[in-house]
Amino acid sequence: MDSLLFCFLLVLASLLFLFFKKKERRGRFPPGPKGYPLVGNLFDVDFASMYKKFDEWATEYGDIFCVNIFGRNLFVLNSGAINREAFLQEPNATILADRIEGMVGKDFFYYFPDISFARQNETTIKRRKLGFRLMKAYGEDHEKDGTINAEDTINGRHYDDNSEFVFTLRELDHQLTIMMHPWFDMLFHLFPFIRYIPCKPALEYKRAKNAQNKFFALLREEANKHPEDKGVYQDLLEAQKTERNKKGELWILDEDINGIMTNFVTAVMSVLKQLSRFKDSSIARFCDVQKRLQEEVDTIVWDDELPSLNNRSEMPYTEAVIMETLRVISHAPLSLPHGASKHTTLRGYEIPKDAMII
Repeated sequence: MDSLLFCFLLVLASLLFLFFKKKERRGRFPPGPKGYPLVGNLFDVDFASMYKKFDEWATEYGDIFCVNIFGRNLFVLNSGAINREAFLQEPNATILADRIEGMVGKDFFYYFPDISFARQNETTIKRRKLGFRLMKAYGEDHEKDGTINAEDTINGRHYDDNSEFVFTLRELDHQLTIMMHPWFDMLFHLFPFIRYIPCKPALEYKRAKNAQNKFFALLREEANKHPEDKGVYQDLLEAQKTERNKKGELWILDEDINGIMTNFVTAVMSVLKQLSRFKDSSIARFCDVQKRLQEEVDTIVWDDELPSLNNRSEMPYTEAVIMETLRVISHAPLSLPHGASKHTTLRGYEIPKDAMII
């Protein structure tokens, strides 16, 4: 009981500190729902489906509105038109291309030496180009041999579904999916001490860190045990020895490799997983599509084989179904939050420096 009371007082003190520390609003902010003292709109949002609530508020407040949670303002852009205006037209295209510093980037992407969460600078651009180059190269290799498997691509070795490496990889993907939810990121960013309190968020945080540490331990072990294998991880290790910046210095650190590999796990695993789930659930509702897909597979693929990328050119209907599925679904309905690198305006509204843009 004493520990619960202590936690309650600690959280209350933190909330009061945030309340009195928060700067007075200046300029003209976008409209938005009226919140409660201290917590703002915390109780108005179901964090499991924030995008649905944002869509509802867009009907009331327009394409751009402001939500406040624990004293932090979130600027929500809720239409294709305003997103194009914000991210494709200068100067905002550059100003709003930045990222914000949150718990996920600090604790799981090694203080931002990655592709997704790093703030905009020259090194970030080089890191992204390197990551995209590797992913494109391995995509072309898979086009040639007709196979595609996220687990195999990481370390250049085929693993059984029940292997420790695959189990750890999928556990890491699952735990990072939980930690990357806006609610967890905001909670740990505002109250970092929560990770040390016995509660569910702290337990999920510990599980995610343990899964990540175990994944990289297995990755290094496998790479040392099988130096002949060739995967994304091995290519990053090779690039670390050869890639140089404008000053002629080697610039890829161990943290860069860990950050890019974590990006690879969350991006590739998440996309493949959600694509498979949505495709199956959608096809189940359209029997005519299901029948035509089966007919095309039976016509092109032999009984003792599985479909591969080598069959792609001969299976236009299957590819069309996959492309339509990618068009309809949203892997991340809110995308990754952007940040304003400096003060700017959008449609006459003030967007302060370091504001979170969703």
